[in-house]
Amino acid sequence: MRHALAAGATGEALALMSRCAMTLVMKGDLLTLLGWQREFPADLMRSQLRVRLAIAWGMALALRFDDALASVDALEHDAADAAGDTEAEHLRRECLAIRSVLAALLDDPQRALAIAQACLARPSSDVWTVNVVSNVVRFAHWKAGDLDALYATPWIPCSIEDDQRNVVTPVYRLCLLGHTEMQQLHFALAEQYFTESIHLAERYSGPQSISAALCAPMIAQLRYEQGRLDEAEALLLDLMPVVDLAAMLDSVLVAYRVLIRIAVARSNAAHAYALLDRAQLLGHKRGWRRLVAGTLIERTRLHLREGRMTEASACVAQLDALAARGADSAPPVSAEIDNFRAAAAASVAMNQDRTGQAVELLNAARQSAESRHNHYLGLRLRTTLALAWMSAGKRDEAVDVMRDVLKLAGPAGLHQSIIDQGAQIGPLLQAVRDDTRDTAQTRDVLSFMDRLLEGWRAQYQPGSKARRDTERESLSARERNIVELIAQGLSNKEIARDLGIAPETVKSHVKSIFVKLAVDKRAHAVARAQALGLVHNG
Repeated sequence: MRHALAAGATGEALALMSRCAMTLVMKGDLLTLLGWQREFPADLMRSQLRVRLAIAWGMALALRFDDALASVDALEHDAADAAGDTEAEHLRRECLAIRSVLAALLDDPQRALAIAQACLARPSSDVWTVNVVSNVVRFAHWKAGDLDALYATPWIPCSIEDDQRNVVTPVYRLCLLGHTEMQQLHFALAEQYFTESIHLAERYSGPQSISAALCAPMIAQLRYEQGRLDEAEALLLDLMPVVDLAAMLDSVLVAYRVLIRIAVARSNAAHAYALLDRAQLLGHKRGWRRLVAGTLIERTRLHLREGRMTEASACVAQLDALAARGADSAPPVSAEIDNFRAAAAASVAMNQDRTGQAVELLNAARQSAESRHNHYLGLRLRTTLALAWMSAGKRDEAVDVMRDVLKLAGPAGLHQSIIDQGAQIGPLLQAVRDDTRDTAQTRDVLSFMDRLLEGWRAQYQPGSKARRDTERESLSARERNIVELIAQGLSNKEIARDLGIAPETVKSHVKSIFVKLAVDKRAHAVARAQALGLVHNG
């Protein structure tokens, strides 16, 4: 293609493009395809219906929603002039499939399901398209909480070994299955699905691919829950440009939530706010109200942590406005947005000693989440409910709720979300610990509580082991200066010239920085130092 375009052999280039355009889509190499598309004049492309179809797929999967819809409209109009009824029917069915994908990507699962089911009702021998549309059906059932229907959705097995173009579709299917297991607190099974998906993505598309960006955030979330914050962060740092550019909404939401919470856990509010701003801007740009709502609840938590009640209340007001949009809006308001609003409003109510309102909001949100089999969210809401009872001085009620939480959280592997509830979680955990007798039946839960209390002390108590470790790994003034220059994109030689020292000296300092920050890449060193507040954010 590059040689043909450079030689001005437009006809040959078009012939090559027609043979490999859908291959690029199926493999997830969307940017290459869309880059080629710009090389051809519109009048020349008008008769190339198959190439235009591949480009419409590429635009949809690259999240260029308006361009994709315009392409589909034009294709459906031109399908009537296609040579033969069979070709016209193929184009119409493919356009319907793209519309179902667009509805899903725009976070409208109800509409996506209706279009996808209409598409599947039309016979097709195209395994790739059938499986893509079946993923849309799975997504819609997942969001509706209809897990029986999700598991019953058919899938046509395909061998990637035989056809290495077909990567994104099985990767996303595994991600959906992993999401489903994770929300049911089956973390071990979820990790199996996510691990299999990222192995497929990295083997056949590469570690910096869109496919990898779909599943890496979920593995990072599992590492975050396990308290392995450095590993969670390392999984995401290099992939965030790809996540921002082309990852689907749930992957974006999870990636930012994990990074924001890691920044908060490290007491780096400036980095957390910078991440919140990036995520909120992306949510507005894409029309993803669920991402906007997700950033608002994290912003509410951060404001409350800093004692900024006015700003926290303003976030709740924005969530109220998002949740108040009627069912007739396009797309309808997600149940997750309602849950975000209720959790944020409850947290503000707790801080204003309005315990009754907080309890009512949390119970309603918990019941909504659990009715959709989202026990992961339900358990986190129960933890907040226990804190609400504790803050109201109703210790027995708080202990009873928290004891139930711990019985489920320990076996599931839920850890960091409990600690991240704030400094007040420590006294509540200790109260449950004090009220639990040491027996053979309670030994596991007692051990789990001790690990949580140790993690709580490390995060919130001054002089704790974690703080002493952080002091030990703090960079010297010279090392901080070098990290700042690395962040500006300078090489070792340029840093040496700027500081008036030998390049070998810079190299030695960089090695020391890597050791102190437990990283092995320059970008990771910059991010880690920023997260610890050792250098300024760019």
